[in-house]
Amino acid sequence: MTVEKKVGRLKNRSGSLVDLPGIYALTPLSKDEAVASEFLLENMFTSVLNIIDASQLARNLHLTIELLEFSKPMVIGLNMIDVAKHRGIIVDAEKLSEMLSVPVIPIVARTGRGCSSMFNTFADGEHPSSQHFRIDYGESIERAIDEISSLIEERTLNRRWLACHSVFARQPDNHQPHQCGNG
Repeated sequence: MTVEKKVGRLKNRSGSLVDLPGIYALTPLSKDEAVASEFLLENMFTSVLNIIDASQLARNLHLTIELLEFSKPMVIGLNMIDVAKHRGIIVDAEKLSEMLSVPVIPIVARTGRGCSSMFNTFADGEHPSSQHFRIDYGESIERAIDEISSLIEERTLNRRWLACHSVFARQPDNHQPHQCGNG
């Protein structure tokens, strides 16, 4: 597992790929979570390649929601589909793609199965932006998000995402990941 960011060039030299630590949420409680969060907040990047474990889908979807709400184009690599299938877990990648409005490519990274398709989808740059992905958190939370958003002068990052990041910040004794909204 990566504990620091690693940078490589895409094979077609169309850009760089930054490998960040494997995390479950963007609100940092550990060094690896801090590395990922700081990168997202402090660096310009065009899109996200999110590799998630199909055998632990619910755990991985928390971060996926946060990344979608960050408003960058995304491709999801649905990894370990072989392990999931062995455990009796069948994930409908097409349905998940439809629900999240981003490409979801089944892969087995250990063997390389599906990886070319995933990288080609990612490198072609045609994947949609998640600009319109938004969760309604209910009236009182939405009101708090709107109030905080109106106070943020940030121009490069999504103000709603920053406000939600503040509202849903995890505390050290609360290990449940939370989501942030987009708007």
